Amino acid sequence: MILPIFRQIMLSSTPFLLALLSSSVYGQVTGNVPAGTRYIGIWPDISSVVGDTPAAINERLGYNSPVFQFGQSIPLPLYDYVTGAGGEAQFSTVDATNTDAAYYLTVYPDSGLTNVMDSDIVSLAYQILGYQEKGRTVFLRWAPEMQGTWNPGWALMPTLYRQVWIRMHTIIKQIAPETIIVWSPNSSYGYPSGATLADVVSPADQALLDTNGDGQLTSADDAYAPYYPGAEYVDWNGLSMYYKGPGFQNLNEPQPGGFCSSLLDGIDPFYSTLYTPFYSTYCSGTTDCMISESGAAYHENITTGASRLDIQRAWWQDCITNTTFLDLFPNIKMIQMFEHESEHSNLVL
Repeated sequence: MILPIFRQIMLSSTPFLLALLSSSVYGQVTGNVPAGTRYIGIWPDISSVVGDTPAAINERLGYNSPVFQFGQSIPLPLYDYVTGAGGEAQFSTVDATNTDAAYYLTVYPDSGLTNVMDSDIVSLAYQILGYQEKGRTVFLRWAPEMQGTWNPGWALMPTLYRQVWIRMHTIIKQIAPETIIVWSPNSSYGYPSGATLADVVSPADQALLDTNGDGQLTSADDAYAPYYPGAEYVDWNGLSMYYKGPGFQNLNEPQPGGFCSSLLDGIDPFYSTLYTPFYSTYCSGTTDCMISESGAAYHENITTGASRLDIQRAWWQDCITNTTFLDLFPNIKMIQMFEHESEHSNLVL
């Protein structure tokens, strides 16, 4: 969450953070990012429980965030005026800032890829076109974290995933060609997240996922390639990256230095296990990349260990204000922060 504690993190960090923020503020975000510029985007928690807003975030920062992220489902469910669920992403809250911040739209096929019709994608394309006609830059992050067992509607089905992706790309680009389409898997750290080949229904998908041909689905398999639709169908590549405790243990212990570098390089920072590297393959050359969802988790139900401020300050100092990290990965042009409470897992990100 971006609450007053974020102000403490910002003020206690290096002066470089202010320079980073100021370089992100002036000038509208576009798909072509000038060299040396990185954008910090925010996914705010506007729920009735937290009640944050983009305008409040800008006020606390003292700067205007250049990008705000929201999510919605496809097919698009009707808006529930009682619960506030469903409907389009709440970008009207961004309009209330009176800035030219970009819209970052994450779309989830929660009811399954097989239930996404062309007509649904057409409706999405015209929704995006409407945003663009208002002068907004729009990033579309489609069906992210597709290797994760927590996404049963589109996980572990790479053949269908790529087919639907290409169909989506074709329709979106025909109707709203300026849309910046983001391919965004989850970090390979911890892959395959408990899944086995027995969990994969299609023999063709089993063959695709077993990239080393040993008859198993393990960390030795490529976590990304089976789902990649091809560079011609992607504008930016992104990665979800989180710190949730040492070795995924529910402990309030700050991350070690170099944690974010390790995730991009495919190295377990605690046990030296090798996973699939992301940056060297998907961010090489002139390809723009982003950390498309990120943060450090504080476990509210754990009463011992480091403070929430310590946990989240460590994330900023390792992954955002760290000039060594930024110099090592110059094609990371955007960092999206997930500023939510996750009540089901007792996390505060």
